[in-house]
Amino acid sequence: MLAQSFRLDLRRDWAVGGYVRVYLLALTALLVCARPGLAQVASKPSPFEVVKMRVDIALASDGSFVEKREVTYRLLTDAAVQAMRQMTLSYTEGYQDLKIESAYTLKANGTREDVAAGSMLRGYGATTSPGFEDLKTVQIIFPNLEVGDEIAFTTMFHQVKPWFGSQFAEDFLFSRGVKTQDGMVSITAPSSLPLQMDNLGLEGGQPQITNGETRWIWTYQNNTPATPETGAVSADDTGPGVLV
Repeated sequence: MLAQSFRLDLRRDWAVGGYVRVYLLALTALLVCARPGLAQVASKPSPFEVVKMRVDIALASDGSFVEKREVTYRLLTDAAVQAMRQMTLSYTEGYQDLKIESAYTLKANGTREDVAAGSMLRGYGATTSPGFEDLKTVQIIFPNLEVGDEIAFTTMFHQVKPWFGSQFAEDFLFSRGVKTQDGMVSITAPSSLPLQMDNLGLEGGQPQITNGETRWIWTYQNNTPATPETGAVSADDTGPGVLV
């Protein structure tokens, strides 16, 4: 059964080991939802390409931050079209804020079709039960989507209140199994903030210090995606990516 929407959780769920897992590519979720059986997942190429995936974070000393994310996917199969024609982003009101700066379909012939304001629907998360009313969603419905088209969106995410005091921790992971033309992660933080980085195969990452702030930039490109193998070690453990 084909998935009816693609969900991206921006609430930064706290994971085992104290790291916040932020996936630049929700590849596994899309493949499993779009195709029946893990054996087929292992034998077929990715149903989409990453044209652009740029994440820029401005981090404050108290652990709050603003993240701008620019994303463009090219859809290569009917399964990808069905799975990604509706994209749901979620966040926690009171702790976070989320704005969609732009969203559009780019047709294979170069025509751009912007997502109308009425096709960006705000709502609640999976439940409105007491204690969960602050979980909010934004659903983007991309118009006139076909195989070969691209979907693009730019978000501005603000972590207003850090989950755990003055702490910041995230993993930014790409997939070796997906063609990626333009991948970038950049972080700007006060130089007094003792951040530790673990670079897993990205280019760059040399700190640049200016006016009391340190900036790191990592880039990634993958023109020859690897075919996923059944039983392979999770990309969470092998990269490529950067752990902060």
